[in-house]
Order: sequence, then structure tokens, then C-alpha cells
Amino acid sequence: MMARLAVAGVALAVVALSGLAVWSAVLSQRQADGLSCVGVQITGQLQAVQAPYVIRTEVEVLQEEFTDASLIRLRDAQRRLPDGLRRMAVGEAPEPVSVAAQAQPLAEKLDSAIERFLTDPRDDILCRCDDGDDAAEALIENLEKLLNDSGSDPARLLGDKLHTVEETAHRVAVVAPGPVGCGSSDSVRRVEARW
Repeated sequence: MMARLAVAGVALAVVALSGLAVWSAVLSQRQADGLSCVGVQITGQLQAVQAPYVIRTEVEVLQEEFTDASLIRLRDAQRRLPDGLRRMAVGEAPEPVSVAAQAQPLAEKLDSAIERFLTDPRDDILCRCDDGDDAAEALIENLEKLLNDSGSDPARLLGDKLHTVEETAHRVAVVAPGPVGCGSSDSVRRVEARW
């Protein structure tokens, strides 16, 4: 009878530890996916912040002298802006999603303004409005203000996500069996030191 109880106890312990291991793996995977997603949003935001600056710089150069190199850089920045906004719009951090939604219409208008500018780069199309459209310079300024002055701080987003991952690792270390855990203070300190 005691042998059967011992075997049942060991089997129950193995099942519980297996369940705990699966829970730890799933939780860790979710946190890693969330961190990766925030990383994509941050990369998109940094790309979107850089694009208007490059567009302004290259447009100014093209007004003075129309060169293929400047045109290539301008076109590259034109492509990077909507791509950056798309990356910002996908993810679990709400601030970049909101900023991307507000910036998208401005980016589309800027793209049209750049195309008008390229038809006559020496004309003053940057500062005047044609057919009710916003001038390129005003659009660039509004985009820069929105992307730089919003509450969507990439460093804070990453810091918040890393803090969440750290808390999860701490919880897993407290309850996880084996060399990582059993709730011992040494194992918790080892995991905290890694983070």
C-alpha cells in the first residue's frame, strides 16, 4: 500500500512539474514574442522619424541642383516613411499605433506633394498650396512634430516591455523546479543577475 502511494505521489509530482515546465515555456514564449513585437514597432518609429528629415534635406539639395544621387535618397526616404508607419501600427504598444494612424494621412499627402515638386523642382511648390493641398514643407513639419513630440517614446516602450519580461522571469524562477528555482533565494538572485 505504501509503495503504491509513493509511486502515485512521484507520478503526481512528475505531472505537476511537467505542467509547470510547459507553463514556464509558454509564458516565456509569449514574453519573447511581445518583446519582438515592440522591437518591430520601435524600429518602425525610428525609421518614420528619420524619413521626413531626409526628405527635407534632399528636397533642399534638389532645389539647388538636380542629381540622381539626391533623387535616389529622396525616393528611398519616401518608401521608408510608409513602411515605418506600417511597422508602428502593428503591435501591442498603443502609443505607436495611435501615432501611426494620425501620421498616415500626412504621409500620403506628403507623397503627393513630393511628386508635384519633382515635376518642377526649382519652382516654389514647397511653400505654396496647389488645389487645396498642403505644401510639402508644412507636411514635413507636421509629421516631424507628431512623430517626435508624441507620447510614444521608443526608449520608454522598450524599457516597459523589458520590465515586464523581467517580472515574468522572476515569477518563473520562484516557482520553477530544478536548478533554476524551487523558490530558493539563490536561484532568484541568479535569474535577476542575468536580467
